[in-house]
Amino acid sequence: MSNFDPNDRMHQLFLENRYSTYFLPLGGVTAQKLITFLWRHRDVIEWRFFWFKLVIVSFLAILGSIFTWFDELMTAGPVSKTKFEDPVFVLGAHRSGTTYLHTLLSMDPKLTFPTTHQVGFPTSFNTPQPWRYFTPNKRPMDNATFGPDSPQEEEYAMFYETGYSWYTGIVFDYRADSYLPSFTMDKESVGEEMKETYANTWIKFLKRVTYANGQRRLVLKTPTHTSKIPLILELFPNAKFIFIHRDPYRTYRSSVHLHEKLLPLLTLGALPTEEQTKQKTITDMAFILNTYLETKQLIPKGNLVEIGFDDLMTHPLESVRAAYEELGLDFTEAEKPISDYVDTQKSFKKNAFQPLPDDCLMRVNSHLDAKFFHEYGYEVQQPQDC
Repeated sequence: MSNFDPNDRMHQLFLENRYSTYFLPLGGVTAQKLITFLWRHRDVIEWRFFWFKLVIVSFLAILGSIFTWFDELMTAGPVSKTKFEDPVFVLGAHRSGTTYLHTLLSMDPKLTFPTTHQVGFPTSFNTPQPWRYFTPNKRPMDNATFGPDSPQEEEYAMFYETGYSWYTGIVFDYRADSYLPSFTMDKESVGEEMKETYANTWIKFLKRVTYANGQRRLVLKTPTHTSKIPLILELFPNAKFIFIHRDPYRTYRSSVHLHEKLLPLLTLGALPTEEQTKQKTITDMAFILNTYLETKQLIPKGNLVEIGFDDLMTHPLESVRAAYEELGLDFTEAEKPISDYVDTQKSFKKNAFQPLPDDCLMRVNSHLDAKFFHEYGYEVQQPQDC
């Protein structure tokens, strides 16, 4: 190991999970894509440390290539002819309530969404596959219910298909310059060719999902879409947006926890230390939210609703109903299934965290635009306040 520190808490977690196949990275790529990934990131992959996961992934990639061939043979024609209405987008930073909001919206029978299985096997999910039944039933970061048919963000599918994603910084290289340009995916950040490749791949994936799930309007949730508003509007000019915001200190603390859970399970590259993990967390969060503040005015009037995390958690049905009304969406068929789902979640307990230490307060204050605090009514905390 080139940078292993036995005294670092994150590195201890990497050691404990080096042979884990729980949330296996790259489990749904084809052999060709896997070779591309391994070659592109050959200098940062810890080959000796993660040899076991790499062997398992290589075996799955061979099978994935076979299933992809059959899938293309059966569905390429009808998928290419599939059309879909401009989606509804859930926006917000990681750990700000986007998953809960996305799940509520997915209860609407008029809407559909990418599933866990579909984003994990983006080129072969129309082919029956036995391992869809081996999906974990709980998420590692918060114990929320999880399964092959659960609503899921398409970030993972886009990572598999293009190699440029937030997951690039999780699986291979935590350094910001290796993945941060993918947050906007504009030509200034990634070049015109990569932007076009990403857009075409994204549309093809959404066509595949629409074809498989029926001709219903898509509701999509991926935190990095929050910083892709110009690209989204270019592709989907009539899209609807629901932005959810949360106290930034609580968002940051929960997002650190997310990274502490995901990185040891998914990383194949250089191991970030505990300090580097915290820095990656605030870099991602601040970039997403600051970019949103700069670009949200591009969204046409009547197509954007902003709601608070606390309001959604306290009054979920009322919050969603108000969002529908403001966006001009019909809530009639959605009300009962959303209400029923809310009733099933009354006993769910969220993670509880200790107050942020002084260095973390200052980290948030120094990275996040002060406009965010002012615009959404959050108090700027100083070290003496905690």
